[in-house]
Amino acid sequence: MRPTAGNCGAGAGDSGAGRAIQNKGSDTLVNLALAWAEAYRQIEPDVSIAVTGGGSGTGIAALINGTVDIANASREMKESEIEEARANGFDPQEFTVAIDALAVIVNQANSVDELTIDQIADIFTGRVTNWQEVGGNDAPIILVSRETNSGTHVYFLEEVLRQGKTELGQRMRANECEWCGTRQGPIEVHHVRRLKDLKGKSVWDMCAHRHPRR
Repeated sequence: MRPTAGNCGAGAGDSGAGRAIQNKGSDTLVNLALAWAEAYRQIEPDVSIAVTGGGSGTGIAALINGTVDIANASREMKESEIEEARANGFDPQEFTVAIDALAVIVNQANSVDELTIDQIADIFTGRVTNWQEVGGNDAPIILVSRETNSGTHVYFLEEVLRQGKTELGQRMRANECEWCGTRQGPIEVHHVRRLKDLKGKSVWDMCAHRHPRR
């Protein structure tokens, strides 16, 4: 009922005399990683830790290429990614460090209060384009999405929309832009913990609905 937030330690680069650790990846985890880095510096003040975001895919790619020591990811590494890393001489080790939950959110003024998995899949794959088709007002649906290299994007596509059935081949159609809480049209996949900040309402979330594969 959650995406896995994991650190994949490759042992790719020995920090050596420089005493530096490179950490890159998930924007979901970046603030937590910065807090960890600050706490670690209290124990090891001579160690330099560089933490950057960019998305799970970016972090994993850097791990495979051996340019970072730790990749933060809000999804599990794919078998193909693990094989590629091993081919480059690195053996990724995954550790679950946090639990998060996703929600599909809309504007508070939107008359739609709940959507099914099938309806959400139809919306995000472009089969449904007007709120009237799912019981709402006659208004176009505006899709808002995380970047395609985001672990959240990949997890939602593969585990929620496709329900673990990769042969379905659906692709998410969405604009890579920021949430616009002042308009009634947008719908977005986001984190449950950010509902209050975004001033939206959830029409589906992983806390209230059983995960399709569990």
